[in-house]
Amino acid sequence: MQLVVGGAWSGKRNIAASLAEADGIWLHAEEDQLNAKEQKTMIVDGWDVWVQARIACGSTPEQVRLQFREKLKELKAIKSRQVILIMEEAGRGIVPLEQADRFFRDANGWMAQDAAHEAEEVHHVWHGLCRQLK
Repeated sequence: MQLVVGGAWSGKRNIAASLAEADGIWLHAEEDQLNAKEQKTMIVDGWDVWVQARIACGSTPEQVRLQFREKLKELKAIKSRQVILIMEEAGRGIVPLEQADRFFRDANGWMAQDAAHEAEEVHHVWHGLCRQLK
């Protein structure tokens, strides 16, 4: 599993596409990755929307993190294809005033840490440039 992380419009999708070993299927985090069409590469994006949906339903950042860890286990267990996660970096700005926005920032940061821990490779993208961190 590989992780591509960076700020909004930093070039993450282009980097993820360049890391793909073959044409891949692009999936949103809300989609069922385990039952997706068989492709050699699976690129999963949209984790920010995934987090916001759970917070809107009343989940705490801790609950969101536990749900994400379960998703990570499922994705990491896929050995038949390359898995690339794309995640937004949301913790380097102003502390949000609204509680839901702070919950989003906290959950997103914890999820990125968990994904980085589980990934074999971690790539940070900034202004279209990529640095491999792990």
